Amino acid sequence: EPVLGSFAGVFLGGTNAFKSTASAWCKMAHRLGKRFHYGRCSTPSKVLQAREMGADSMDTTIVLWQSKTDIKTTMDYLINIARNGHPQMELFL
Repeated sequence: EPVLGSFAGVFLGGTNAFKSTASAWCKMAHRLGKRFHYGRCSTPSKVLQAREMGADSMDTTIVLWQSKTDIKTTMDYLINIARNGHPQMELFL
């Protein structure tokens, strides 16, 4: 905590085991008035976890690992979100 004063926020990356501590990092960041970014939320459960803990932002690399068919499905899903909204969009506000 003492060194966070010189940073704009906290970026969480690392192994799945380390990411199991995400909620504690998010709480600490917010307690210190910092933003919290959950890096590589590449599964639906991690996206839900990020949203539920109050992460300010998140990213994913899931499209890098998909087949062309899956990329089309993902793009259709993202276009639908852009048109109709989705609870995860609150992370981008």
